Amino acid sequence: MFWKSKNKKEERIINIKFENSMLMAKNIINENTNISLDDSEHPIYRAIHIFAFSIQSRLLQPIMTTVEYHIPKIDNLFYPPYHVLKENNIPLEIYEDSQNTTSVMLDFSKDVVFSIPWSPRRFIGAISNISREEWLYHELNHRAVFIEPFKIGLIENGFHSGSVGILNRKGVLPAEKLKMHCLYDWIETDGVYFYKKDSRKKLCEVQSFEEAVIFEIGRLIINHTR
Repeated sequence: MFWKSKNKKEERIINIKFENSMLMAKNIINENTNISLDDSEHPIYRAIHIFAFSIQSRLLQPIMTTVEYHIPKIDNLFYPPYHVLKENNIPLEIYEDSQNTTSVMLDFSKDVVFSIPWSPRRFIGAISNISREEWLYHELNHRAVFIEPFKIGLIENGFHSGSVGILNRKGVLPAEKLKMHCLYDWIETDGVYFYKKDSRKKLCEVQSFEEAVIFEIGRLIINHTR
């Protein structure tokens, strides 16, 4: 995915928005110490949803605006591209960490779930049945992960029918936990760039402001649960 580099004035505006967002997130956590951050009903996850819905829409829009097989490929969410991590000796252990965790149930009626449908033809077929039948989980077709500490779902297989579940807000499916925790020891962001945490070396621009905010709210959650 490509995006236009920002000038200094744009960067400063984003920095201010980012700082305000983080201050609000800190206040939400501090005002709700009586609720466990392990509880998905904690208000901080509703704050995360404000930004997550924007990402959800951004990932779904190309299926309406782009011709067959030209859908942009998304290799990563919430962290720098893999080649940037590799070049800077930053380990990506989120998948290994997820192998030994138990499944959770994603619920389209209340969880924010991302899907990246890639075929307009398949999407038309799937969405044509959006109100005709209940959404059903098929073990051989559907696979998803549950991204911690954000508590956001991501469809990894069954993108088109999964998108219908998202739009119809109906259905449940099991998902394996995918933990971002290891990345917080290595990287941080100011809303514009990712940096290597120990040296403040600039790694790359973030894909979107929303992803950056969610990533750093995740750090707050982790710091308050250690």
